Amino acid sequence: MLSELAKYTANTGMGIVTTANTGLDGTGALVTILTAAANGTFIKTVTVKTQSVGINQGMLRLFIYDGVNTRLLMEIDTPIAGRSGTWASFSRIINLNYFLKAGDVLQASTQETKTFNVIAEGYDVSYP
Repeated sequence: MLSELAKYTANTGMGIVTTANTGLDGTGALVTILTAAANGTFIKTVTVKTQSVGINQGMLRLFIYDGVNTRLLMEIDTPIAGRSGTWASFSRIINLNYFLKAGDVLQASTQETKTFNVIAEGYDVSYP
């Protein structure tokens, strides 16, 4: 829950994830989605919207990088193609409600070579 004693400024981060990366340990191709502000950033939601759906079940992964270590935060299943072989698009809104400490970075990767738009709705924290 957001505190009423702090001031919040919108901080929307976006990235396009395309390169396949099967790693669960934060190695390999990662895309920066949002970097926390000096007092931290509250991430309310993450929206995942794909521009291409393949024939294999896939996974989009969210990671937190703290300047030294990268930790897996969440995995999001991505669909396979429909009976016709193609889907126009896939989207999902995740209510994340996660607080990034100052300087932490939200990153994303995809298991399969698919194109995802990842959008984080965040709020930078400051104190009056």
